[in-house]
Amino acid sequence: MLNIPLKPEKIVLEHQDICPNVYSNIDLEIMPDRYRCQPGKSSSLWSKLSENQKEMVRDEEVQEIFRQWTMAGDPVADAFTIRFRDLKHHVAMEMLDTALEKGIDAVDNPPPELVALMKEVDHVPEWVDWDSIEKTSEIIGPFIYALGQTAWRAGFVLTFGNSYQGLPMYKTGALHKPETAPNRIKETLSVINYLAIPGGLKRNGVALKLLVKVRVMHSLVRVNLLMNPKAWDVSTYGIPLPQVDMYAAWGLVSGGLEAMEKMNSQPMNISALRYLMYLSGVDTRIPSESIEDLKNVMTMIGSTLKFRYESWASELTETALSAKMIENPNFLERIWDRADRKLGELAITKIMGEFQANKLGVHTSPINYLAAGALAVPIVAKFIGLKTMEKLPGGRKRVHDLCLRYACDNMGIDLKFDTNPNDYSLA
Repeated sequence: MLNIPLKPEKIVLEHQDICPNVYSNIDLEIMPDRYRCQPGKSSSLWSKLSENQKEMVRDEEVQEIFRQWTMAGDPVADAFTIRFRDLKHHVAMEMLDTALEKGIDAVDNPPPELVALMKEVDHVPEWVDWDSIEKTSEIIGPFIYALGQTAWRAGFVLTFGNSYQGLPMYKTGALHKPETAPNRIKETLSVINYLAIPGGLKRNGVALKLLVKVRVMHSLVRVNLLMNPKAWDVSTYGIPLPQVDMYAAWGLVSGGLEAMEKMNSQPMNISALRYLMYLSGVDTRIPSESIEDLKNVMTMIGSTLKFRYESWASELTETALSAKMIENPNFLERIWDRADRKLGELAITKIMGEFQANKLGVHTSPINYLAAGALAVPIVAKFIGLKTMEKLPGGRKRVHDLCLRYACDNMGIDLKFDTNPNDYSLA
């Protein structure tokens, strides 16, 4: 069960108080079309729930809180991004960059909204365990090195396979062009590299700075859509990129992190994941103190989200799966690319289910399993090679340096982490 010591109305009041220019004109008390109190008793999802989970899902107070989080954005970041209009976009971005690189005191006449945002960034919650985070970076480094960008495209599709969740991606136009799709995928999923960099999440760490930029980019998307009624229907889709969707994205990441740590006979480091959530703007009052919390929240998110398919989701899926993740690939890289697409199709089908995957135009055959097996061989071999090297004299440091260099090279420092409202679709 979930213990949430929070009065639901507090979420609404905070949004209207912190960011009135966006939320004072939006009815945050509505039940958007995307939200349901609980899944149907005859649904496949209901049949998979334990009795304790069914009791949790039926709890009306918990349902109401998750309805609120379905209508909740990131008011602190949203309040700053609404200022992009009068400060001018490039000026606001320069202020953010300066604040991240040199501190808020280095910004000339910073707006109070940026001061409030940086106050959150500079604050380190008491539950952050730096020793555990550093240990996690050492554990997952070899996994990230061995995997490379394998299955990144599939992971990206999972974030918009449900049209209720994916509409912001469609509206921004970031996936409409083959030349921009790879960078958009990297902006979203390069986050998995962040934990592999020792000290990367500390105040001057490059990982922290990029996570805050991701947070502001998401907030820009949210504000740009909400400020244009022609672009966004709140009564149907709720708030763009709401708290429940941001949490769900990290929930997917948590599964991979848990598996990596289990293979090293280590318990899941919840501190690292919670800090990643915190820096990216997830409400820390959403339970995340244990693996059980994570699973229960994910159950509530899945139980309160309807499924919707719109034809554009198939178009985006095709663009994402065919995105060129490597420029000017050689022969072997082209072979990897084709096999990775087949692996992605298989992963999407296994996680989303055959019905929803087929809706997106994703179909599997024995070839997909062959491709997955073909990719697994070099990945496993590379990983075993790293673990073997660690046991040799001086090998631990060599592996550490190798993984660190790879993670830094794939951080996405050259990516913009920005969004242009001129590209948005108003249809």
